[in-house]
Amino acid sequence: MDHYGAIPTLALDDAQPHFDETYVYAGTSAYTMMSKLLSETERERIIGAKDVPELTDALRETFFGTYLAGTTDIDEALSKAMIDAKHNLERLSPNPHLLAVLWLRYDFYNLKILMKYLSPEYGGASEDHFIPLGTQSYAVMERAIKTGNAATLHNALAEAVRSAPKEGHALDVFMESRYLEAALHEAEESDKAFTVRYTRLLINLFIILSGIRAHARGESPLHIPSGDFSAKDITNPEILLTRLSHMGFSKHWASAIERYRTTNDFSELDRAADDYLMKWLKRQSIMLDSPAPLFAYWHVLRENVQLIRAAHTAKKVGMKEATLRDIIRTSYNSYVY
Repeated sequence: MDHYGAIPTLALDDAQPHFDETYVYAGTSAYTMMSKLLSETERERIIGAKDVPELTDALRETFFGTYLAGTTDIDEALSKAMIDAKHNLERLSPNPHLLAVLWLRYDFYNLKILMKYLSPEYGGASEDHFIPLGTQSYAVMERAIKTGNAATLHNALAEAVRSAPKEGHALDVFMESRYLEAALHEAEESDKAFTVRYTRLLINLFIILSGIRAHARGESPLHIPSGDFSAKDITNPEILLTRLSHMGFSKHWASAIERYRTTNDFSELDRAADDYLMKWLKRQSIMLDSPAPLFAYWHVLRENVQLIRAAHTAKKVGMKEATLRDIIRTSYNSYVY
């Protein structure tokens, strides 16, 4: 059963409804690249490392070791790995424009950060705050914000510059919602059903989780018309929790929802949402003739990087291993089809 909403006609593969041979090479290559990422044994060595030198030694024996050649700067190595991965995906994809669905997330994040740091209460933005994985350069984006002339930016980014709120939390929600709307537009233009379903899943998860948070703060939740929820649906947090439990299988969400109702702790809901997305991607990535393996590879790489950064921070501050294990997400390899 499909729990991700109807697929617009534009996104249906009319020319090749059952098989798209143009993606087979890309999908197979993405699977091969994914097999080189962290294994369960390598993850355990990273998590169990006693200190930063031991962690660095463990990383040198993994896929990331290439990026640590001649350096001990883990953050720099991880950034280089992600930039290389982006270039590889763009090289592999028969339609590189389709990957804008992934890269626009970094554009909107960068826009948010630059707008915050360029405001009077901060000392100014720098390129250190910038994640170089989007479609726009730091110089172009900084100039657009400083001058108020965003004509050189992607249309959705330009509109965001003109209409963004000033308040910190409101700006966070605004930028994420604008990213999702822009991503859905790109997905529909890509003419690939998977990309539309992927983006609609992100939208629906965001509507639910941000809506529940808004209710907890006593605020009005944000309605996104492109989601599967009416303006009335989001006014009731119980409706949102019920709809969340109906995504996929209710057993997946039961523990997280129960914990939230008992403690008002959002962390389990966030973890369950991340797990659900990864499980969904793993099922979709079986189809080698679609963009799914490319998207799955990027998500797995990103999860690997998040794990390493969490472990690196934990070793620097002396965090207990048990505490680190509570923070990190389930590995992609652990999910079943």
